[in-house]
Amino acid sequence: MFEQVKGLDLFKNYTQSAFNQLLSKVNQQIYDTLSIDQGTMTLTPHGMNAIFMAVKEWLTPELCEAALRMAIKLARADEASEGEKTLLLQMAQCLDIDSSIAQSILR
Repeated sequence: MFEQVKGLDLFKNYTQSAFNQLLSKVNQQIYDTLSIDQGTMTLTPHGMNAIFMAVKEWLTPELCEAALRMAIKLARADEASEGEKTLLLQMAQCLDIDSSIAQSILR
């Protein structure tokens, strides 16, 4: 994942180790505060919506679209599953990205 984001201004001064520490901290905060399925230890759809809505509060519409594009690129790195595609469409909807734009990005 670091290879995908290191070119962004936000991460330009990060090392692989620093990025991994940041990612670990964010993941822990997510699991500590959001709705988790205790059987599988995964976020529920409600938990994912909470993440997407929080992202939407902080990003411009252009950055929301860029975030979706990055998520799609990461999902395609190992062939996006149907579940991942559904999650990406959920992300697009929560971020108020026009469905025709979201569908064209997914193609």
